[in-house]
Amino acid sequence: MVQPANLGMFVGILFGLVPAMALLYYMLSRYEGFFEDRRVFKWLLIGIGVGSVVTTFEIVVLGFQDAVYLRSQPVQVGLVLLAVGYAGLESVVKTSVLNWHSVRALKDLPFYAVPLGLGFGAANAFILVARGVVAFTSGEILQTVTHFQMFLFFGTQAILFIGGIMIHAFTAAVISAALSEGMPFRGLFGATVLGAPFYVGYYAFYSLEWGTFMAFALPVAVLLYGLWAIRYTITKILDNVVPPEIARQVRRDIRKKRQGA
Repeated sequence: MVQPANLGMFVGILFGLVPAMALLYYMLSRYEGFFEDRRVFKWLLIGIGVGSVVTTFEIVVLGFQDAVYLRSQPVQVGLVLLAVGYAGLESVVKTSVLNWHSVRALKDLPFYAVPLGLGFGAANAFILVARGVVAFTSGEILQTVTHFQMFLFFGTQAILFIGGIMIHAFTAAVISAALSEGMPFRGLFGATVLGAPFYVGYYAFYSLEWGTFMAFALPVAVLLYGLWAIRYTITKILDNVVPPEIARQVRRDIRKKRQGA
């Protein structure tokens, strides 16, 4: 029999690290030649490290994400604590990291902000998903649910956290764009507001009664919002660093060199 901890780690990787790597390729492959691969992966690792520390702090010190705690609070209190508190804290940390003097001077900063956000989101998803799976599959809970309920739990969780990873990449890119214009507080405020929808979906998934429409609909809305956020990041932020027609020409030149070699 699979141990809950092992299952939690497996599902955490499946819903966290795997989507982050796929999104990294999807978002940056079209700009090949305009960034350093080693630096991209360095920022991905920084994001994973920072995201792990921040998420652990949120769980151990703050504890607003706990389902029992959320259910004991009025809806407006739970939403404010999550949507403003956590999104605000994470935006402060991302802004602080991206605002290092040696970093913010980079003209291609958004190319490295995206892997930072993806790494942050992957770590956040891995930890929260793993904890949720362990809690769900431990003790008497597993004995009281049907296979369909298990499928619904894992499916909705995947939808929620994949959308969350997209939103983390989006907010990091928004911060980097604001920093490049010398407006860190605009980026901080914007990232907090734009990152809040993830925690609205999180609140719905973990605090509302299972089987209700909103407990499923809001995580789906998070995924749809995340898809829009990725599209916006590419067309409105990354394309402003490198116009699409130039990026296409550089990719063609790179392919010709590889074929010639």
